[in-house]
Amino acid sequence: MQNPLALIHPETYPSGRINNGKAALVRTDSGKWVEKLYRQKKFLTEYENLPPALPDAYFSINSFGHRRRIENLVNLNCFHTDLDLYGLFQTPEFALSEIEKLYHTIFPPPSLIYNSGRGLWLLWLLEPMPRQALEYWARCQSYLIEKLGHLGADKKACDATRVMRLPNTLNSKCNKLTYFTVLDPNPVRAEIFRPYLPQISQTRIQLPKKQKSGNTHPKLFSPYSLNWAIIDDLEKLAEMRGRSLMGHRELYLFIWRNCLAQLNYEPELSAQILRDKAMIHLGTEPLSNKEWTRSTMSPYRVGFENGYGNDVMGYKLSHHWIINALNITPTEQGELKTLISTEEKYRRYNDKRRPQRSKQSRAEYLQQKDSAYQLIRELRDAHPNATAQQIADLAKVSRRTVFNALKS
Repeated sequence: MQNPLALIHPETYPSGRINNGKAALVRTDSGKWVEKLYRQKKFLTEYENLPPALPDAYFSINSFGHRRRIENLVNLNCFHTDLDLYGLFQTPEFALSEIEKLYHTIFPPPSLIYNSGRGLWLLWLLEPMPRQALEYWARCQSYLIEKLGHLGADKKACDATRVMRLPNTLNSKCNKLTYFTVLDPNPVRAEIFRPYLPQISQTRIQLPKKQKSGNTHPKLFSPYSLNWAIIDDLEKLAEMRGRSLMGHRELYLFIWRNCLAQLNYEPELSAQILRDKAMIHLGTEPLSNKEWTRSTMSPYRVGFENGYGNDVMGYKLSHHWIINALNITPTEQGELKTLISTEEKYRRYNDKRRPQRSKQSRAEYLQQKDSAYQLIRELRDAHPNATAQQIADLAKVSRRTVFNALKS
């Protein structure tokens, strides 16, 4: 049987490119966390030479340079989710049966299933993604964790530097050996996940209503898709302004990282995503460390309770506050998905209804009105003791229409 570690860290990728990254191998049997990074062949050799049933040993899922840090990331090799079944008192068999029901509707089938002793890991082998694809990788990670939350998906296990237990080693917490099950050894393109991600429609407009949670109609966005819709709007706004956000840079970065904090991204991961995006959307002017820290770190120090009763990291920012903070004009709002004012919501709602209203001519409207009034008078003559509400129910009109008909 093919070594699953060789599938995650192959010597060469399907494109023929040589794997130039390093995998981390961690041992804790000496009482200390001892971590070393190796090239692919040396990594597999070191793994094969480990003593049997070694307790609590780990390896990195993705590939790095000389250190296992986001800034040293070389290749993204997998999407992964960690299902903590022990906290839900579920069996692996039950979890797997529930996961199979989601294949091809919520996500494609995983490549590997890993039993870690007290839970399950799902891994999707990928054709290697460079560090520049970190935001898309993180978006898919967040989506998978959200969809598997009912099965105990660990929200904290979403960072690119994550390590997992080595197969055939001992989990000392439950005294069980860990092992992989290979479902499909062939890596897939990360783009196959795109159709499964929430599609934010600009044509589905709901009439604005006052509600406790305040930001958007609950049928339009989930907490996950709302934060990504705001991020997409921030990118669009930067493009419309020609990457010139002088006077708004700190607020722009703060709002962006506040969204990432609400998506449960680790500070190190969100910092790297934001630095990469800042180079694209904020021009070439460098950010000072003081500006960077002051602008972006504060969302990780606060939290609030959302409309679903869940505790969320970050600030609860209303769309009205963001629009005013970034000085988003009505013209710019016309090109955005969710960072729009009440006036813009009504304008879109009316634009959607206008073609329907224009189909009915004035003459047709008056004819329908006269027919309704005639029916109301006939019902009144046939039922002289009926109330206005009873006549309205029979004619299928409002009570105000009944009063108007009987006055004329």
